[in-house]
Amino acid sequence: MFVSNYQTQLPMYTPRFRIKEDYLTSVANDIICEQSSTGSSWSSHATIDHPSFTRLREYLSRQGHIYLESRYVNGDRVLKEFYLNDVLFTVIGIGIVLCSFS
Repeated sequence: MFVSNYQTQLPMYTPRFRIKEDYLTSVANDIICEQSSTGSSWSSHATIDHPSFTRLREYLSRQGHIYLESRYVNGDRVLKEFYLNDVLFTVIGIGIVLCSFS
C-alpha cells in the first residue's frame, strides 16, 4: 500500500538546538525565615533549573522530542532524536537514551 504523503511526513534532518553552557546549571532557590517572637531562624536550600533550560525542555516536549518528567529528577525520556550543543540524543530502546558527541 502506497501512502502519497509519506515522504513529507519524514524528518529530512535531525534538528539541532543550542543553549549556553551557563544555562545547563541549576539556580539557587533559598528561603531564610526568622520567627520574631523567639528569635529562632531556619533556612531551606533548593535548586531549580535555569529559566532558559526550562523553556527549552518545554519546547522539546511540545515538539515530541522528549517526554517531560516533572515528578522526579532526571526523568525526561527521548522520543525523537535531536542534537543539543552538538551532542546527539537518540532512543536505542524503550526508555534508553544514547548520547554521542559529534
